[in-house]
Amino acid sequence: MVNGEPPILPAYIDAGINTRHADTVTAGTIALPDPWIDDIPIDTPVTTTLLLPPHPTIGNGTAADWHLGADGLTNCPVTPTLGCVKLTYFTTSATEANAIAVVGTGKQAGPVVTPSEWLCAEDSYYAFIPSGVPMTLAQMIEQEHADNSQMAWILRIAGLLMAWAAVFMCFSPVTFAADILGDCLNFIPCVGGFMEDLVEGVVNAVVCALSCSIGCSCGLFVIAIMMLVLRPLYGGLLLLAIGCILACTCGLASQAPRKERRQQSDEQVELMEEDMSES
Repeated sequence: MVNGEPPILPAYIDAGINTRHADTVTAGTIALPDPWIDDIPIDTPVTTTLLLPPHPTIGNGTAADWHLGADGLTNCPVTPTLGCVKLTYFTTSATEANAIAVVGTGKQAGPVVTPSEWLCAEDSYYAFIPSGVPMTLAQMIEQEHADNSQMAWILRIAGLLMAWAAVFMCFSPVTFAADILGDCLNFIPCVGGFMEDLVEGVVNAVVCALSCSIGCSCGLFVIAIMMLVLRPLYGGLLLLAIGCILACTCGLASQAPRKERRQQSDEQVELMEEDMSES
């Protein structure tokens, strides 16, 4: 700062990082739409040899002692002082514009209108990949498939985790009760803290396992139903996996002691005690 005032910047420069694209960009003789121009990455530092005069003027329009520094344009002396300004410029590394589009009147590129299908309404589609090397149509389609597959897997995993979390929240009264019980056990001298951690840890682990099996099974079932229509083999394998998960869950549930069994065992113990007392 100079005399308590912020440094004076050139008239077209704001403080911080500024990204500005050209008003018009053409690939060969084809004009690119504005949204496509905004997708061009600004990622390569401009060498000082490309920064030629005339240098910019400061905000009030007067000339300043601008010169080329080691990595940009600056009005700083050899030893930087408070209030001097340094500008660093970046450009794009893309030299090729690869696109799947329709060229309309005036050689203006635009999206392709895709017809409606039984699962999708009519929509518009385009692919624009700025890069340093030209791409063939097959390579662009492969790139689009890879991007779609990546997004599909992200949505699937996120959906399964959300289903798991939703079922876990449904069991929140159980974990809350375990927390209250743990707080009560904590009043026991010496072993209260250990018993509290043990009870809460076991209950949370059991609830987590149950909610995982239920939530993930429901999520996988929805995915499997759609897969049966689009990819029957994968849909059938998913249904088989869901059946295995449910079978394991039922098997674990069957191992838990039932009330009738406990009553029968208690009655047998009482009969044995009576026989022993009579003898």
